[in-house]
Amino acid sequence: DARAMVATVTEGRQSVDLVTPKHSTTDGQELQRIKACGADVREVPPGSGVQRVFAAPGKRWPALAVTRSIVGSKSQELGVATQPDIRKMSFAKTPGLVALGSSGLWETFGESPGDAVLKTIVEDGELLRDGPCAAATALGSRAAARWADDANGLSDDTTAMILHWVRPPSPLPP
Repeated sequence: DARAMVATVTEGRQSVDLVTPKHSTTDGQELQRIKACGADVREVPPGSGVQRVFAAPGKRWPALAVTRSIVGSKSQELGVATQPDIRKMSFAKTPGLVALGSSGLWETFGESPGDAVLKTIVEDGELLRDGPCAAATALGSRAAARWADDANGLSDDTTAMILHWVRPPSPLPP
């Protein structure tokens, strides 16, 4: 499950405008939906609190902790949806960014990740000075380091992509 964040970013102001919800087994409606489709849902590893989607009792695959995915696969038969959440926003007058990231990236920033992700992009990633590529690298590196510190050698994908734009300058008077 990938998530997106939309933020306003100028020299004097940074604010999170939207963070899409995660689509995982921690969401009661999502969990109910996939169980109704016949998925076997188990806590793996035991005691972790992470519910994963399996094809059937005793099967060791697909072991997904997400309930929506951009990849069409056998998981669709288990209720894993490929339909994304869609939001309509206008960027005509606001300079800012859209940050897209894998679930493994978002997980490392906690339950309300918007402000921490934006801070990492703007301050650690030096977005306004070094650009979106450096900011995405800093964001992915921070997430990978948190996985290394907190997950006993386990890791998830920490892919990030940042789209950044600035307001065009006002036209010069004639």
